[in-house]
Amino acid sequence: MLSISSSFSLTRLERKMLRADSYADWKVAALEHDAKSGFDTWKSKEESKSYDYVNIRSRIDALKQLRRQGDDIGLLFALNEGIHGNQGGMGKSILYEKAKFGTKNLIEEYVDEIVGALEHISNIPESSDVTKEDKLDFLNVPVIVLAVLL
Repeated sequence: MLSISSSFSLTRLERKMLRADSYADWKVAALEHDAKSGFDTWKSKEESKSYDYVNIRSRIDALKQLRRQGDDIGLLFALNEGIHGNQGGMGKSILYEKAKFGTKNLIEEYVDEIVGALEHISNIPESSDVTKEDKLDFLNVPVIVLAVLL
């Protein structure tokens, strides 16, 4: 249970968030609120009944390993089978209603790894392993667009 002074401090931060003149100011207050309320600890703890943290950790580790090994074809397959809005239940609203800023660090790490993997795929030079057509097919870009781009 929060003390009266802690509760007052959280209320002050909530007002600060409401009156913020910029996103940057709002974010600072929201992060401070999460630190004072203990939700930064909640965010850092992977384990939860609200989502399949084992599945998400496994996916992150697999994607990282594929990139480390330079297995671009394997990375394409892994991305193709695993980009879902609710991967491991990470889209559940309860995971986004607790903290003022962000959600579980594991979920944010997963999203960052997906972004990194997509950027990696888009930036690899065309080769016999991964062609421009492979990339466009993966991204579901119609071949007619390819003709316009060339």
